Amino acid sequence: MKRLWLFAVLFAIASSMNCFAQSPILMDFSGDSAEANGVTIIGAGFGEYPMPDVSFGDIPTDGAFKDATDGRGMIITADPGEGLMILSSPISTTNCAILRCSIRLSAPHASLYLASVDQGDSAYVSTITPTNPSEFVNKYNRLANLFLPPSTGFQGIIQIINTSKSDSLTVYLDNFEAIPSDVDNIDFTMENIIGAPEQPTFTPTPTPNAGEIPLIHHWTFDEGRSKTASDATGDNDSIVNATWMNGHMNGAVYFDGNGAFVDPAEPIYFGASFKISLWMYWKKATNPWKVGCLLACKNYLSIAVHNTGEISFFIGDGSIWGNKTFIPAGYLVESNWYYLEAVYNNNQTYLHVTGNGIDEEAYESNTLDIGKINIHIGSMLGTYKYPFKGTIDDVKIYAGSPPLIPNTPTPTAILPTPTKTPIVNKD
Repeated sequence: MKRLWLFAVLFAIASSMNCFAQSPILMDFSGDSAEANGVTIIGAGFGEYPMPDVSFGDIPTDGAFKDATDGRGMIITADPGEGLMILSSPISTTNCAILRCSIRLSAPHASLYLASVDQGDSAYVSTITPTNPSEFVNKYNRLANLFLPPSTGFQGIIQIINTSKSDSLTVYLDNFEAIPSDVDNIDFTMENIIGAPEQPTFTPTPTPNAGEIPLIHHWTFDEGRSKTASDATGDNDSIVNATWMNGHMNGAVYFDGNGAFVDPAEPIYFGASFKISLWMYWKKATNPWKVGCLLACKNYLSIAVHNTGEISFFIGDGSIWGNKTFIPAGYLVESNWYYLEAVYNNNQTYLHVTGNGIDEEAYESNTLDIGKINIHIGSMLGTYKYPFKGTIDDVKIYAGSPPLIPNTPTPTAILPTPTKTPIVNKD
């Protein structure tokens, strides 16, 4: 309901502006008013926050990367608790598009938010919220994402809020752009999309000696519009019965929680020693008791998330009442990226989940050999599917030489807000 309400508000604004552009939109803020610059400005949270002062004129150019600013832009002076939303003119496209803008802050007490809102019935929203605003202090940096609207167009939104209780905030903003990928002579490499020095990225702490474990399968999910996900390491290409989208690293696959899955064509030999790693972005299902499987085969293997957010790793001998091991490892927060490693080493089961401020590990001892089995990604292979709702990216399976399972916790690693938040993309 919230998404539909958001869509209705944005569509009404877009309709009143009467422009679904067919070409790149560049709002360089050379005009003297919001209307002259092709944007609509309202209080943050659709009017919930008091409006700061806004003007257009000369802005600093020191600390600017190439194409960050031409020296004229928007100037926002916000007292404590004030904030605004800047809504672009809608852009019409059925292809990927870059949405980006250059921002400079006077201080780090700011909440920054960039969103792409689909203009169709889905009203899907792609958002980016930097966790380290100090990267924008006294220098320009660029908020950017790559978006493929499920319908035929989208609208860009920037939201800026002064989060301080006592100090004012000055924001300089320039070159708010929306560029569809079917425009000629546009470099769509990630370096060009970001433009500015890249935001800090999270590199998960690998399981020790991970390099000694043969990587036998690797699905990057970067294909984008294919019915098949290629195995970058082995020869186990997978049938995709899910939706392509932006992910944590380039492409990914979105699972709707209603039966979508990825089906590796060949069975996988896990044996008595293996490791599975992946990135995930979890969403709650409608059913409060629902369990969603990230990767599973009934009674043999599952990595699953309960609707409470509890994540667990299960391995068994294939029988209902037989030998099995089940270990939980903390609770996820909805709509965040997490990195996961699930390891089984002869008689030890290990699950490590990192992201959004958590760094959880769990151990259990048991002796199993699950041998060679078929699996599904995004659901369970078996009578009961337990479909996962959310996004899965960069799935790797290692098997062979026993991985070394650490017996002491690794240092806490915090995953920043994803550079590309999932958006459902239709094939």
